[in-house]
Amino acid sequence: MTAATRARRSSAWAAVLGIALAAGLVPAASAAEPQVAASRLEAPMDDIAVIDPPVGASADTTPMLLVLDAERIEPTMARLSILSRARTWDRVTVHDVELERDDLDARWLVGLGDGRFALVATSPTTATGTGDAVVVGLAVRPEAGALTIVETGRSRMDRAIEESAAADVDGLGTAELVLGTRPLYDASGSCGKTSLLILDSATSSVRRSIEIPGRLGGGVVGRFDAAQGDDLMAFAAVDCPPGGAGGTHLVTIRLRDGTHTDVIDKGLVGDVSVIAPPLRLRTDDAGPDHALVALGDEMAVVDGRGDSPRTVAKVPGIPLVAGPDADAAGPGVRVAWLGTRGVEALRLRLEQGGRIKVTNHQVLRGDEIGPDRWQLVIAASAADVQIHGVASAWLGALADEGCPDLVLPGAIEPCGSAELRAGATWVATRLVTAMPIEGRRTALIAAGIAWDPKVGIPTSPTPWAAAPPGWWRRGPSTPFVVSETRGSDVVYFRDFPVPKATIEETTARDGSTKLPGFTGTRMFVSVQPLADDANVPEPPASELDGLIRPAGTDAVVRTVRVPVPPGNESGRDGAFTTLDLGDIHVPGSETTARWGLRVVPINDWGEVGAPVAGAITRDAVGPTLNLETPFTAPIWPFLSHLSGRTEPGSTVKIEGGDPLDVDQRGRFTVVTRLAPWPQDIRLTATDESGNTSVAAFSLVGGVDYRRFPWALIIAVTLLVVVAARGFRRAGGVEATAWSTGVLDEASMPEIEELPPGSGLARR
Repeated sequence: MTAATRARRSSAWAAVLGIALAAGLVPAASAAEPQVAASRLEAPMDDIAVIDPPVGASADTTPMLLVLDAERIEPTMARLSILSRARTWDRVTVHDVELERDDLDARWLVGLGDGRFALVATSPTTATGTGDAVVVGLAVRPEAGALTIVETGRSRMDRAIEESAAADVDGLGTAELVLGTRPLYDASGSCGKTSLLILDSATSSVRRSIEIPGRLGGGVVGRFDAAQGDDLMAFAAVDCPPGGAGGTHLVTIRLRDGTHTDVIDKGLVGDVSVIAPPLRLRTDDAGPDHALVALGDEMAVVDGRGDSPRTVAKVPGIPLVAGPDADAAGPGVRVAWLGTRGVEALRLRLEQGGRIKVTNHQVLRGDEIGPDRWQLVIAASAADVQIHGVASAWLGALADEGCPDLVLPGAIEPCGSAELRAGATWVATRLVTAMPIEGRRTALIAAGIAWDPKVGIPTSPTPWAAAPPGWWRRGPSTPFVVSETRGSDVVYFRDFPVPKATIEETTARDGSTKLPGFTGTRMFVSVQPLADDANVPEPPASELDGLIRPAGTDAVVRTVRVPVPPGNESGRDGAFTTLDLGDIHVPGSETTARWGLRVVPINDWGEVGAPVAGAITRDAVGPTLNLETPFTAPIWPFLSHLSGRTEPGSTVKIEGGDPLDVDQRGRFTVVTRLAPWPQDIRLTATDESGNTSVAAFSLVGGVDYRRFPWALIIAVTLLVVVAARGFRRAGGVEATAWSTGVLDEASMPEIEELPPGSGLARR
């Protein structure tokens, strides 16, 4: 059954839980966009497993990690790496596995103990037909002081693989690989059978095939009867679609010989593919196991013999986690589930005569978690269980070795507390393991980076390192990255930080934009390319709405992450991540200038921030560019230091020279020699968008005489000259012999007498 089909049936969960959740909460694992990561843990992964330290190593030795890369170096290749923790996680070994086919895109690991693993590569559930698969046996061995990965065998199959588990089939202490194949339909369209294949862990060859009528659903591996070896307890449908839904029942299958035992033979309500898997209850290594099972409107404990179920709580729910919980009274089991009232946990003790003693029953109500966060917890847990068969929950020592902590979606019960309180939601996130790193207990957290809002809320990753006891694994994990955090932070935080998202107004010239956030924050982005007259998408009504509904019918979804620097812990610093929009266009257009965005941030605690929406426009304007042009400057051959400024993040280059140093505020300095006459300095500034600005600045060494007010100077000079001449005229008469009084008789003019009328004119 495909993920989309499961999504359509997810409304069954809402009915079981009594909560009105919209159908379509179950996502299909979509391929994440790989980003270049500075930290090896930031590179996308398909799976991760822990390699235990060698025998005799100190308790503070940090284990190594076996990683199945999500990057496809070649369509037919799978890359495995061994990471070792020094100051950071470094790749010390690389091994490429040839899969021989290019359509085996669903890949995961199964640990078989003692450094042995199986790599399963199969046709995904979205592929039609019966599919194909390859199983490769791997061993991690020390050679010449280093660990190497060695292929120990392989099997090729003409049926896709949908489930897998490690099981001690013969009861001899060695785990074998158990595979559940895709159901084979007959010509009439009825559901014929499901094959269980038992593979030898040493050679990966098929030892046994067990044919199961109908289809298997969720299950768990354990010792459920008195016979030697492990069994598979699973929900099964005798007759399944497309031939018609038949009665669902709970059955145990002895893996040693294929013997079937009906645990609950009455028809159960619900399709086999959406019923939550049982949880194995094991108190010690002696005697058969039991299982915690959701049976319609109650949580019950069942055995493998077919005895009547023993009710633990009259409440419908989703089993979350179970594990050993010994106290002064003896061995016990701690169990938790998600019910209609909230998150519940209790301690079980299996007593003689089949009696069950229940103690320390705790309930954290949904309203104590918070209405919005409670809706997220319900939706995410239902999706995790339906898609992967396991919820995002943890029971183990985080802060103190040997002191188990119970970490659940929306709740936590720290070791020694005996009381549930509100905790992180763990949406699209999972605790993987806890280990000593640099002298303290450190938790590794897997953050999912795949999302398809048209199908549902993003699921939590399911790496093998986080496998619960008896895990009947349902397909591959969601692609993920890994970060470190202090184990004490998970335990002692009461108010987990909630991330925020911000949308800038413009992109870079190439259509990329920066999204700020604390390290480890993932931005789940729905992008709607906008025409010039298109409206901006409205903000989602809630966090859940933002994760299950895209911005528009032609929206494109992207998941980006603020990377965590190598060796650092998540959430400690602020940084940026880059979102590329340049390849997202309006249908029929080769370029787009506007986009509508919806962004939902989720941090490594699985805390979901308030969604934001807005429009962003492509930036095509060059940066501002200014340079100081002083009135006086050192003259050649002395150096002048000229201050300039541009937009922060831009680069500046002087014509014919090298790029200049620009600080975080956009300031820079031009160092040059200036001649005593005008000369131009040409600068080019380029912003982070690739937009450029060119400017020329004219300067003069010494005194920039061009800045003198020559017109005013000339006007003032002329006025001064004219004023001076006027002053001299108004102040006296030019000195002459008359004015000085030095005239004498000799200086007197002679008077000549003329004859009368000689000088007169006559008419």
